[in-house]
Amino acid sequence: MARITIHDRLVAALQHRGEAIIADARSTRYTVLTRTRRETGEQVGFYFVGRAGALRAGRTVGESRPVGADFRAKLLGTPIR
Repeated sequence: MARITIHDRLVAALQHRGEAIIADARSTRYTVLTRTRRETGEQVGFYFVGRAGALRAGRTVGESRPVGADFRAKLLGTPIR
């Protein structure tokens, strides 16, 4: 039986928040999901989830920055140390 990876948990958590996977994304290194503003619902960029569980946010892969440890822990449901 296959183990659920951190990548799979992050993608599932982002989809639960209402983000959608971009099927025709050009990146082969990252799974790309939409990034919407909660208050207005407008799309402000993308989330990029790496195979090993790296989580980045930005308009493009080149401009993206790692998300904070607290947000990542909140998505994974783990306590912050």
